[in-house]
Amino acid sequence: MIYNVREKKREIFSSGFAVFFATLGSAVGLGNIWKVPYLTGVNGGGAFLLIYVLCVALVGIPIMVCEFYIGRKSRKNAVGAFEELKAAKGWKNIGFIGVISAFLIMFFYSCVAGWVYSYVFKAIKGDFSGVTSATSSAKFMSTLVGPIPPLIWQFIFLVVVSLVLIAGVKNGIERLTKTLMPVLFILILVCDVTALMLPGASQGLKFLFHVDFSQINGAVILTALGLAFFKLSLGMGIMITYGSYFTQNNNMIATSVRVALSYL
Repeated sequence: MIYNVREKKREIFSSGFAVFFATLGSAVGLGNIWKVPYLTGVNGGGAFLLIYVLCVALVGIPIMVCEFYIGRKSRKNAVGAFEELKAAKGWKNIGFIGVISAFLIMFFYSCVAGWVYSYVFKAIKGDFSGVTSATSSAKFMSTLVGPIPPLIWQFIFLVVVSLVLIAGVKNGIERLTKTLMPVLFILILVCDVTALMLPGASQGLKFLFHVDFSQINGAVILTALGLAFFKLSLGMGIMITYGSYFTQNNNMIATSVRVALSYL
């Protein structure tokens, strides 16, 4: 009865399918294309992937389930959740730390997203027609240093995101992720196929998937664990907040496993 009252007051996702796309949208992003391949290649390739998979399976998924449960149980944000569950005082501070972490990460992501918006605009104008490696580098540097254009694109991105959040869970986050996540999947497939057809693709695959356990040490294991936390959006209050909008019949374990497998 308590859950029914809370669900009437707080908007919730319409289905488990919507929950999956929304949480997947938090876990999968440009880092999958830019950061993960590099970290994998320089830290032992397939050996690093094995360590990373173990970190996700043994640490990441259980923590994600816990954060989902805390959010759904409390129907609150990362700070209010610990108050609602009558946790010790120190846990509320952890909620604050998570929110601050997400806020700081937002500065980086909004900056990079601003570059993406800038590049989309350039592509529409046809600026990449006949581009070479030299001109491509010059275009990126002009996008990067500005100083005014990067701030403008970052501001535009923040406005767009704010409008999505203002629209709410169902009409904003849910509707957008249901549309854009399949589009992202198709774009990644196109990029993968195109990359495999480029000269030197075999060397790239060797760099990414070679197995070298001699490079595995404590620092590499911590890197894999940190990557698992970062890519699954753990420890920042994000999954607690998402969990607060879950339906009561949503399978949190299945959602966590699906998100982790989709990222892998």
